Amino acid sequence: LGRADPWAIYLILTREFFITGLRVVAIGDKKEISASFLGKIKTIIQMIAIGFLIMDWPFGTVILWIAVIITLYSGYEYIKEYLK
Repeated sequence: LGRADPWAIYLILTREFFITGLRVVAIGDKKEISASFLGKIKTIIQMIAIGFLIMDWPFGTVILWIAVIITLYSGYEYIKEYLK
């Protein structure tokens, strides 16, 4: 699209792949990492950001970076959950 900062996309995708891998490892360790409320909010904010960016509406980039912050923090929460 050229409207989204590549670093934002990189951070979001890296977190998604990492948490997916962490969940696979958790299954092997007989641990369960269930979806968190913040993880669900993260998904909603990401979808809103994508919509704003596709429509080329104002604040799309700002919403995307808010999504990045929530994405990284929710990833941190999943790591904490795994390490319990």
